[in-house]
Amino acid sequence: MEAKLLAILDYLDDNGEFATGTHVLGSSSPDTTSFSGLGINRVAVAASGSADTNVAAITVTSSSSGGVHAYIPAGQGVTQQALFHTPSNAIGVAKFLFGNVNKISGGSSPRVTLKGWVHNRTVDTKFEVFRYTIDTATQNSFSINEPVGFKLSAGDILYFTADTDTNNSTVSSFRFSLNLYDDE
Repeated sequence: MEAKLLAILDYLDDNGEFATGTHVLGSSSPDTTSFSGLGINRVAVAASGSADTNVAAITVTSSSSGGVHAYIPAGQGVTQQALFHTPSNAIGVAKFLFGNVNKISGGSSPRVTLKGWVHNRTVDTKFEVFRYTIDTATQNSFSINEPVGFKLSAGDILYFTADTDTNNSTVSSFRFSLNLYDDE
């Protein structure tokens, strides 16, 4: 019997608490599973069948809003997104941040501004909490290892965006790490 493509979903359930679900993906598209929650933190491929890799893009889309909540490119094994939903019963402490920006081709050296945002569900408001501008004429990456950490409250959503002054640039990689602690 051939192994199927298995995806593991880390998300917040309807109560805002951390949950893990699994889904065996079918061989045709679209493939439907049913679960509800407040946000997806990560989707990872746990088994890939005889191909030994994820051979097609996996897009997790809301059936009610049509919005894309997670995406795994073909050939990759984990979501490619820079966001985190803090559970309602925990706090997060962000410790590390890395970003890499590349000029695509020709033209000038773009300036790319990376911004970190926190959306708080309780007050339904977003706050800019981080800003860093990379001038590709002088650098391509940055790394921050925060010794104290940046606290995220229960229910906060941390996410990052990028703006550029020209269209010949790309954020080629972006990573952050954080620790979760019970909020008791």
